[in-house]
Amino acid sequence: MMKKVLIISYHFPPLNVIASYRALGFAQHLKKYGFLPTVVTHSWEGDSVNLPGNDEFSVIGLSQRNSKSKFHFPHFLIRWTIGQFDNRPEDIASYRVFKEFLFEFLKKEKIDLLIGIYSPFHHVKLCYELNKQFKIPYIVDFRDLHDNRILSIYPIPYINKLKNVLVRFYFKRWLRNALFLTATSESWASYLGKLVNVKGYQILNGYESELLNQVTEEPDSNFFLITSMGNLHECQNLELFYSGLKMFLSRVEDYESVVKVSFIGVNESYKTNIKDELRRNIDSSILKIQGRVSKLEAIRFMKKSYIIVFPNPIGIKGYYTGKIFEYIGIGRPILSFPRNKELDSLLDSAKNYYSFDSEEGVSDFLFSQFQEWKLGKKNAMHKIPFFFSREAQARILADHIRNQLN
Repeated sequence: MMKKVLIISYHFPPLNVIASYRALGFAQHLKKYGFLPTVVTHSWEGDSVNLPGNDEFSVIGLSQRNSKSKFHFPHFLIRWTIGQFDNRPEDIASYRVFKEFLFEFLKKEKIDLLIGIYSPFHHVKLCYELNKQFKIPYIVDFRDLHDNRILSIYPIPYINKLKNVLVRFYFKRWLRNALFLTATSESWASYLGKLVNVKGYQILNGYESELLNQVTEEPDSNFFLITSMGNLHECQNLELFYSGLKMFLSRVEDYESVVKVSFIGVNESYKTNIKDELRRNIDSSILKIQGRVSKLEAIRFMKKSYIIVFPNPIGIKGYYTGKIFEYIGIGRPILSFPRNKELDSLLDSAKNYYSFDSEEGVSDFLFSQFQEWKLGKKNAMHKIPFFFSREAQARILADHIRNQLN
């Protein structure tokens, strides 16, 4: 008989954020490897409902009607000292909604394992409390660190340092009985595992084959399309791309009629004044800037492109956005810069990932790909390693669970 797994995740479709797709990946694929998942999340429609799952998993959506907490401590420092790190009133209310439901649900249902997905913080605390009450084994999956600056070159403000001291104190309490931890990079898994003296494993984000296969597009034959998809962050620097692009364009006759550069999904709340920066550095005759698009539309943009641009995060160890694995799954050549030792090593088996440290390298790569495009090599697809799929990562997670539970 399959063991039953309860996945506790604040984020889940139809909420269109990458955290939702990590939880969905576990839900969709764990059954193939011997575990029957049920997801407890919020109903993003309002009422508590059994949301549509499929034969692989079921979903319980909890109401967000009471999105404003009726009471919370007035000062964040007081809240931190009692382990209440989710400061938004709706997050405080969310913890109470999850806790009330789960304590009743587990009185009636037999569950063999809890998987809490961080963030928010209260999922970590809930797993600890549920384990204490019902003796159900649990693991916690970290899709993010509680403070990305911990493993970075960037200075941490004093108030964050204080918060991190308190977070570490409570994490050691809440995670001490966990079977193991998972995180999206080896650096993060190692840091968290050592912090709480529990084994940490890397479980990557990944591409979803079924989703990518819903869109069939060949690279555009009229324009050599270079595309950046999704938000850009302050730790992503585009200077190498700007200078390399200018060098490339100087080698292309009448480039305005054949080259297009698109930045899709740009949001200035993540990288200040990014739209003005793009307009200053890229010829307006070839530049397209567009806001957020649907998941399928994003895939369509990328599949029509000949090159996908990925500025590597600078100075943050173990941080690389989940988008890179979708790019791997698309199969188009990925232009990455500057070189990132950890990510370059991880993606060594992905034959469509190219990383450069110089503007000459960027320019030469663009020009060589342009020459292929001119010769009519429309299908710039590369063999896509299964390892980088969400299914493969769910299988790795299932293996770790099986080894620990047996």
